[in-house]
Amino acid sequence: MSAPETGPGQEPRLRRLAIVEFTMSAGGVERVLKGLAGALLEIPEATGWDVTLLLCRYNSAHKPVIWPAELSGPRLHVEWMGEGNPVSRAIDPVAHAQGVLGLPFTRIPGYLAARAIRKLGPAPLRAALGDPLALISRASRRFDAMLFTYPFWLAAPPLHCAVLCSPSDLNFKHFLPDGSLRRRIHERALRSWLERSDRLLVYGQAMAEELKRFYPEHAGKTVPVHLGVTTGRPAPSAEALSTLRRERGLPDRFALVTGWITPHKNPLVVVRALAELRRRGVEMPVVFVGPNATELAVGAPPGFNAPYVASVQAAMREGGLAHGRDVFTLGYVSDDELERLFHLATAYVFPTRYEGFGLPSLESTLAGCPAVVSSIPPLLEQDLALGGAYRVFDPDDANALADQLAWILEHEQEARATARAAAVRVAACYDWKSTARAYLANVMDVVVGRERQAPDQAR
Repeated sequence: MSAPETGPGQEPRLRRLAIVEFTMSAGGVERVLKGLAGALLEIPEATGWDVTLLLCRYNSAHKPVIWPAELSGPRLHVEWMGEGNPVSRAIDPVAHAQGVLGLPFTRIPGYLAARAIRKLGPAPLRAALGDPLALISRASRRFDAMLFTYPFWLAAPPLHCAVLCSPSDLNFKHFLPDGSLRRRIHERALRSWLERSDRLLVYGQAMAEELKRFYPEHAGKTVPVHLGVTTGRPAPSAEALSTLRRERGLPDRFALVTGWITPHKNPLVVVRALAELRRRGVEMPVVFVGPNATELAVGAPPGFNAPYVASVQAAMREGGLAHGRDVFTLGYVSDDELERLFHLATAYVFPTRYEGFGLPSLESTLAGCPAVVSSIPPLLEQDLALGGAYRVFDPDDANALADQLAWILEHEQEARATARAAAVRVAACYDWKSTARAYLANVMDVVVGRERQAPDQAR
């Protein structure tokens, strides 16, 4: 990495980097940002940088984002988009479905109205109203580079610095119908980011191969940089685990599933596998954690995934699975509670049909919880790095999942010993410091390259 520029008798000039997140996908992206921030506070390579985390105040589950005070410092700042303007600050909760005066019936109308208002008029007005893209465009003049951790749904605005982004997945390519409006919007937005980015930092070789398959013209600026996992924290105490089990009414043994109740996350196969176990005379309750998991307990699911949620409910009824006995739904939980759940669970099940990377399987292994994962490329890539620590199944085969869960129930001590041994490899192979170093090296390479081109262009 190049050293910061200096002049005669001057201190080295700090490079200015913004790490930008305007979507804040609940859970995973928040943990990515916190992992990066913690590493940037520790690695010496970051001393030549002044880093601003430019963040959205609410996540995709419409929960306020609480940033830990210890994850900031003199050269690592957190800036909430739009909070410097009272008008934007007033609109922001409504624009993130908090409702007018907190009234539930105003959440959806308020959300739609606030989002529409923020698109009105020229860029300065949109910025004053809190439009994230207008705010990001204006802020880009303050930085040498911007790194977008999850550019999603919205097209790239005009940006006045070097740009790096991490297209974390190509979900829409696999699960939205050809020609559908949502797919066209995603396609247009992603292409704008791919074209505008000086470099694309993807989360592993599997994602690099997929990007090359769909967008070969951008393969030359694609670099795989896998994510890290937060390590070194003390394990939850036995008292904390007992308290959580009692307060949540959790069974002694259970499978844990995280994520949205959506087709690509594939919780339906878990329900069918548990029904199969029940037919075999084996009981294995499941705990669902995720922003819309509680909809499984609602008679008429309300969300945008209502048809799929209803299909999971139908499978529960057909399999004789009952709420409070076989199925527990916790909804959105904090990072601390999720970690305790990993320690409590008999097995973590990751039934997903598609991921760009997949943090939870690594996090569960780090907690010593056996992971049962679907046989998709990013998770097979992890399994290879961990020496075959996962139990793997075809995401379309409920019987295969039932077999894996039955094996863990019969060999629980062996399964936990395998996970504990693999936890050492997780810490070694998926270290946030390595990720942060790779990110900074790529940012510096792009910034220096642009600076070298500037004089040539001027001539």
